[in-house]
Amino acid sequence: MQDKIAVDGAELRQLIEKGAQILVCGGRDMAASVMAALNEVIAPLGMDVATLKARGRYREDIY
Repeated sequence: MQDKIAVDGAELRQLIEKGAQILVCGGRDMAASVMAALNEVIAPLGMDVATLKARGRYREDIY
């Protein structure tokens, strides 16, 4: 999944700029990798996952 985030980074940035929410479900290791990949993708927006979480736009259901 994190590979797909990098490939589709430009599209993800556009969606996040428009207010998209991110929902991550799965294992802890996968979730950590997704978070790292997403942080790289959204850095040009001056955002990070912590910012999205604080705004209620990044949610996790991980185990």
